[in-house]
Amino acid sequence: MPNVIPLVQSNYGVNFGGPIKRGKTFFFTSLDMLTFRSTVNTGYFNTLPLLSQRNGDFTQILDKTKVLGNDALGRPIYLGEIFNPATLRQVGGVNVLDGYGFDPATGLPTASANMIPANDPLRSQVAAGIIPFIPADFARNTIFTPNEFGGSSDDNNKIDVKTWLLRIDHSFSDKFKMSNTFFFNERPRTAHCGSPGGCTVGVTADPHTQSAQNTYFGQGFWQRVANRFDHLQFDYVIKPNLYNHTTVSYDRWFMGGHSLSGGHGWYKILGLTGLGPTGETPQAAISGPPGLSFAGGRVGYTALGQAWRDGFETNNRYQLLDDITWILGKHSVKAGFEARHQTYPQHGWALGAGGTYAFSGNETAGIDSKGNILSTSGDAFASFLLGQVDSTNYNNLIPYTPMQNYYAFFAQDEIKVTPKLTLTIGVRFDYEGGLHELHDGFSTFDPNTPNPGPGFNNILGALVFLKPGQRTFEDPGWNVGPRFGFAYSVNPNNVVRGGYSMYYGGIPGTLQGGYPVRGLTSNPTVPQLTNGVNPAIYWDGPGTSTCNYALSIGLSVSGNGCGFPQNVSDFSAIPNKKGDLLNTPYVPGGAAIIGDAANTTTMPRWQGWNIAIDHMFSSNMALDIAYVGNHGTRLPNAPAYLGPGNNMNDPKVLALGTSVLTSRSDASYAAAGIANPFPNLWHTPAGAPYNDTVAQALRPWPQYQAVNWRNAVTGYSMYHSLQATFDRRLSNGLQLRVAYTWSKLINNGAESANGGNNESAMSAQSNIQNPIDRDRGERSLSYDDVPHYISVGWVWELPFGKGKKFGSGVSGAADKFIGGWKLSAQQSYNAGRPLSITMNNDMSGLLFNGAKRPNKIGAGDAGVNADFKNPATDRYLLSSGWADPGSLKFGNSARTDPRSRGFAFYNEDLNLYKDTKINERVGVRFEAQGGNIFNRVVFCPPNKNWSSGGFGSVSSQCNNPRRFQFGLTIQF
Repeated sequence: MPNVIPLVQSNYGVNFGGPIKRGKTFFFTSLDMLTFRSTVNTGYFNTLPLLSQRNGDFTQILDKTKVLGNDALGRPIYLGEIFNPATLRQVGGVNVLDGYGFDPATGLPTASANMIPANDPLRSQVAAGIIPFIPADFARNTIFTPNEFGGSSDDNNKIDVKTWLLRIDHSFSDKFKMSNTFFFNERPRTAHCGSPGGCTVGVTADPHTQSAQNTYFGQGFWQRVANRFDHLQFDYVIKPNLYNHTTVSYDRWFMGGHSLSGGHGWYKILGLTGLGPTGETPQAAISGPPGLSFAGGRVGYTALGQAWRDGFETNNRYQLLDDITWILGKHSVKAGFEARHQTYPQHGWALGAGGTYAFSGNETAGIDSKGNILSTSGDAFASFLLGQVDSTNYNNLIPYTPMQNYYAFFAQDEIKVTPKLTLTIGVRFDYEGGLHELHDGFSTFDPNTPNPGPGFNNILGALVFLKPGQRTFEDPGWNVGPRFGFAYSVNPNNVVRGGYSMYYGGIPGTLQGGYPVRGLTSNPTVPQLTNGVNPAIYWDGPGTSTCNYALSIGLSVSGNGCGFPQNVSDFSAIPNKKGDLLNTPYVPGGAAIIGDAANTTTMPRWQGWNIAIDHMFSSNMALDIAYVGNHGTRLPNAPAYLGPGNNMNDPKVLALGTSVLTSRSDASYAAAGIANPFPNLWHTPAGAPYNDTVAQALRPWPQYQAVNWRNAVTGYSMYHSLQATFDRRLSNGLQLRVAYTWSKLINNGAESANGGNNESAMSAQSNIQNPIDRDRGERSLSYDDVPHYISVGWVWELPFGKGKKFGSGVSGAADKFIGGWKLSAQQSYNAGRPLSITMNNDMSGLLFNGAKRPNKIGAGDAGVNADFKNPATDRYLLSSGWADPGSLKFGNSARTDPRSRGFAFYNEDLNLYKDTKINERVGVRFEAQGGNIFNRVVFCPPNKNWSSGGFGSVSSQCNNPRRFQFGLTIQF
């Protein structure tokens, strides 16, 4: 494994401008090109099964010295023990399994402990077909070698960036001027090359031909991102005190691409079934290999496969803005309006049309005497070998085009009350129109509509569609935002400023649950509803030896049988005509359903206030100290923050116990004191469009897995900060700015007005623990809480050359070499962000909540390794800082732990440049840029799953290593 990864980056370009018609029309154009080539290290951050594990030998993960508990027969369950799903039975109402190679009477290990026989009848033929495609891991003999952290990387193998800008300015008269700016940027890249297999295949824009013969099973993909905009601006001086500015613009953003191994026909090669009436949809046929993920047990394996089809998505924005400024005596009045029309054509970018399959250690884990699955037994790859799919889904799409309008008006008056006092008073009105679709192909969940679907007995909660003439389910309203500010000059050297404002954020079209386009797209899903006691499906399809064996011994498969179940797949979701959709009022398979509420377009609101003191020390030095506060309300949260409103169970159902909640027997329903809501479907599970365990039947809408409301307006935030800025204007060759912020940001999981798009925000949006304690239980520091932030920026004119301290008497020629050099820097230092510590969730299939947290123990920053130095040998987090709260109990750890923060960020960028005038018309600039000049390493957050064997380990670097760039610019 190389210590240095080769990297080549080249950046070059040209700028050119001048008059077209002297004194009237001018142009400027710029072309910039960047190429990036990297040899990606594809082994260091990945954990793949050993050759022995691929053959069924899991002896390395077995620890015979550690007993996790005892099962209902009193037999010991060992750390890392692999259990045989075919032996599932009940003893005294509690599920029991036998371990592979363990004495069935005593539970003690034999010579073949933790070995799955090659002739085991549950061995999956699909899994056997995939194993030869799994990339070889770098040489090692143990699964617990120090440099395996179980992650993958989005590293780029190659990037080619082209940027072109053209601007034309024209003066019609001294009072009326126009400018037009056209911008084009394109960035094709080959990415996700740090995953197993790297990006080892050729890349073209046509997935149907470029990979027809390859056997690449990696996660690499080809992507093209392009931006274009054209902005036309008009400036009109109506009178000396009256000025108008108008902008007409069009912006387009495009993103498209495909899996590197698309077009290979993976379903037929692997013998997978179920995606479509003939076994494979046309979209699956051109997709990459099925996506595989592995979780649970002692080892977390890196995901494999990239199931994307070739596709794209686009955002188009058409915009008109106009504002006018009128200066009248002591008043400076500004007013204006804005109108936007946005469209979002969707053609399947990053759509998993080839199917994704999740494997968990639960299906091969032990079950204790209370019916609890012991998550540090079992292994996800062992479950894979046995075809035990924990959950699965795929995407089916008919292209569609959501649309949305936005309008705003504002007026503001700046009043010079006295020579010392200035007041600003204003108001803004915002309106976000309801989202609609070009062909009116929207649907929503209505909790009060009886469901006439077959076997649903008119239970409340059904899918409804737009009526003829109806364009949207949303009911937007106008939003009013007042503004007030003041500035008071105490004396020439001291000014006090302050203000208050109420403002609103926009509503993105996608939001949390995506677009409500049932009828244009579907996401057939087979979820895990038994907490891993049974697989969601057997991977091998009907008629295979694995399926025949499983069914012959009466194994339950969560009611879904073998292969992707046809009753789950939906191919009737095709629009017939405007306002008339051919579809059912239920979702086959009981998957999640999107709800579009009337308040979806409730715009996020913030109230901000500040008070500041500015002090001038001298003509070139000033200090600004300010208190800045902000309170956000109506912020979008994940639908999970609606608790039972998202179809989650109240924790009081846990009193029934795991065995009852995960059972589907009539006796279990009687023990729970409820009636089966779907008696007509109970006795035919293979054809049922849902899985009616007791836990499922207790849900508010048991016919669905979740209700993903597009905008749960439940979020709030509170921000307080002390901000200080010191400025030294250019003097004696030195210019300096130092800024420091001391702050605290609290919220209840609402991390972004966009509903959360980054990793930490996504975690915040999904990691709700207690469905009925969302405010108090989820209130904590934000993932973006950075209590200390320092920024330093400076420019220094080096004292060399004519008129300088050194070399003041040099000749003109020599001065062109040693004079005119400047050194500038941007330095940033900030504290780490708080971490969210979770553990394996034994309630996910009972409450359908997003996370379980351990108990925090110890004082101060207990759990953080103060001696952490080397990620290859050290853990950043120590498991001793937390404890298991117990089976079916919530932990007391906060959603984010203020005592357990990620790594601080330190960075220094340096720039050395020199401007040289060749003559009056020609100049040259030489520039040398150094990024992260001290080559500081900032690690990504560690593994935060307390139950994981890799808890606290660090798998990757999150900042760029030191880089140098040189440039030469000729101006004429």
